[in-house]
Amino acid sequence: MIDDTTAEVIVSGGPLDAARYNKMICHTQNGDPIDCSEAAAIALWGHIRRVVRDASGVVIDMGRRSRLFTGAARQAVLLLSDRCLWPGCDRPNRNCEADHSLGWKAHGNTVPWNGGTMCRAHNRLKETGNFSARRQADGSWTIQDNDGEPIG
Repeated sequence: MIDDTTAEVIVSGGPLDAARYNKMICHTQNGDPIDCSEAAAIALWGHIRRVVRDASGVVIDMGRRSRLFTGAARQAVLLLSDRCLWPGCDRPNRNCEADHSLGWKAHGNTVPWNGGTMCRAHNRLKETGNFSARRQADGSWTIQDNDGEPIG
């Protein structure tokens, strides 16, 4: 385990900042300390899984290593909306699927900000390629047909 800042400095060849020494994380999953250069080399040559946890230790981001929204990531997506995102659909999110805005095949990450809730029927319409669903910068969603025309 290595924190982002330390990994970036090591990989780029920069010097470690002694002032942030107490904030550095560089150890095995069991807590055994390891050399930061060794951790960076393992990350570059090995099969590394990126995992981000929130303040209480709950996993909220597993990047592309996780294909489906499960566990805490699924719960986070469900908390972002109380119903299907399709305009006019009132199916509650408990009956919806958590799916990607930028699809997995298009290299979209399985992270809450890239997820949304759609009922099975509307999610299948999106998956057939006839429609797209995209989260905007303000958090709202836009559903469009193949011609770019908004739905709803």
